[in-house]
Amino acid sequence: MNKYDDNKSRFTEYSISSSTITRNQQLELLDKKFEQAFANYEDDNIGPLDCYEIEGFVPYDTSLLLQYSNKPQQGNYYKIPSHSIKRLSNIAELQNENSDSEDLISVEVNKNLKWDCESILSTNSNIYNRPKIIMEPSKQKIKINLHTGMPVNVFGKNKLTQNNLIQLNKQNNDLGNDCNTVSSVMSTLSQLSVRPKGEGTEDRKQRKQLLKDYRKERRKEKKNNRVAFKVECQRQSKVAVATANHFAGNTILH
Repeated sequence: MNKYDDNKSRFTEYSISSSTITRNQQLELLDKKFEQAFANYEDDNIGPLDCYEIEGFVPYDTSLLLQYSNKPQQGNYYKIPSHSIKRLSNIAELQNENSDSEDLISVEVNKNLKWDCESILSTNSNIYNRPKIIMEPSKQKIKINLHTGMPVNVFGKNKLTQNNLIQLNKQNNDLGNDCNTVSSVMSTLSQLSVRPKGEGTEDRKQRKQLLKDYRKERRKEKKNNRVAFKVECQRQSKVAVATANHFAGNTILH
């Protein structure tokens, strides 16, 4: 009987000896490592460390802190440049000399060159002076959309919205009442097509029904107009034939 028959895995709780793979020395070592890892992370070892002080506290008068406070710091200290030290000493001397006399203001003259290694030819650049012909902006003509009859690129993305219609109505009112044929661009179809803000469910159903009825009436009007135009065309053709026969001397019996 194998010695691992009663040994069960902590992860699967299955017998390690029931594996189909032959357990050689390396696999047995691997199994032991896994079992040891799962044993370290059991339910008893997982969770907050209650009643344990994990932050720690070191008093300021301990020997460890005193040892490092008395020990000189090793490393590169910040070194003040020599020209800064010389400049500060000159300012201190001037202040000491003028302490008993009148109040004078010490002015430090910058002895640096005004021009660096820049060539004088580089100052003759036209980077800020580029002469050219001044062109007046061309005025683009207003284009009319053939499908909608609205001007292109005048309103926001040329959409039929309630705000755009109100704005166009204001423009037409400012022009006056010269054009009596067009009273308002916001027709019944436009009013019913645009959804107002804060529209409820019942209002939406009512608006949809009115729009459906309006379109039905418009279809009837178009049909009647087509019939009327057809009758008028036939009448005018008969009149034209009668007129031609009259001038030709033919007698037309009615």
